[in-house]
Amino acid sequence: MLGAVYRSKGVLEVVETEEPSVRSPEDVMVRVKACGVCGTDLKMLAGEYEGTEPPVILGHEFSGEVAGLGKSVRGLSLGDRVVVDPNLTCGVCFYCRNSQENLCIRMSTAGMNRNGGMAEYCLVDARTVYKIPLTMEFETAAFAEPLACVLNGVARARVKPGESVGVIGMGPIGLLFARALQRAGAANVIGFEVSEKRADRARRLGVSTVVDPSNESWQREVRSLTEGRGLDAAVDTAALPAATKTALESVRRGGRVVIFGIPPHGATLEIETELLVKSELELCGSFIDRHTFPRAIELLSSRSVEVGSLLTHLFPLRNAQAAFGVVRGGTGLKVQIRP
Repeated sequence: MLGAVYRSKGVLEVVETEEPSVRSPEDVMVRVKACGVCGTDLKMLAGEYEGTEPPVILGHEFSGEVAGLGKSVRGLSLGDRVVVDPNLTCGVCFYCRNSQENLCIRMSTAGMNRNGGMAEYCLVDARTVYKIPLTMEFETAAFAEPLACVLNGVARARVKPGESVGVIGMGPIGLLFARALQRAGAANVIGFEVSEKRADRARRLGVSTVVDPSNESWQREVRSLTEGRGLDAAVDTAALPAATKTALESVRRGGRVVIFGIPPHGATLEIETELLVKSELELCGSFIDRHTFPRAIELLSSRSVEVGSLLTHLFPLRNAQAAFGVVRGGTGLKVQIRP
């Protein structure tokens, strides 16, 4: 079968690889139909993501059909349409037993430290497989993983109906956040973007107010939109020091800031401690999904969170390098590969 293999730092090869086979009683063979390219994939390819060692087939946002089943698998049949949570947790460590499976110390992730969905077939554990409705397109279903992660971030922000929330970065994840936050009841979602092209595109896609944080007057603009207080919460989807600084400076006293994106390894953040204390600011991280896959599938199935307008490029698997090039160049939004 064909697979897009992270061979070494900076090297992605689309080559013939050995087709996996069902070996364990809990195995599920998935015939991949759509796989998203994520910014994290670029970090892994650049050798900047801790825990990923080549060679490995990339791809952790994928959907497909069941093509093989282990003898102990129940609730699935050959031909079922499915989406896969790439993160397989141990179930027995401290974090798994305290409802923090996303922090599992023995987590194994498809497309990171075991073969993923940028291939014709992918072998996964039955515990990570979710059936999807017959009416859901595979391209839509492949948004379940990023949306599930976004929903965890929304929960971490503790958004209440009627609040004003900022989203730093208007890429595909930022736009997903904007839609999920509106669904959660935020009355005012304000985007932050330094790229005029991305800001214009965000406005066309429903983010009515986009602020340029490189403009000297941006803080006055935010206060004018929030009765002089500042935002109730802000989500940093870029995870760069400048973006996190913008998030911290945009929220009101008692505001909440969530860092969602994966920062460069070793990146640090300087915080004015007096401001943190006297304003009772809350700063937290949000990592992958946490019991949010079923909700993501439901929102996609009902079109409560629309994603079709975010999918700008589809590439055949043999052109995976070109797909990565589009993501790297920022010329599109969500890019997917179709084996």
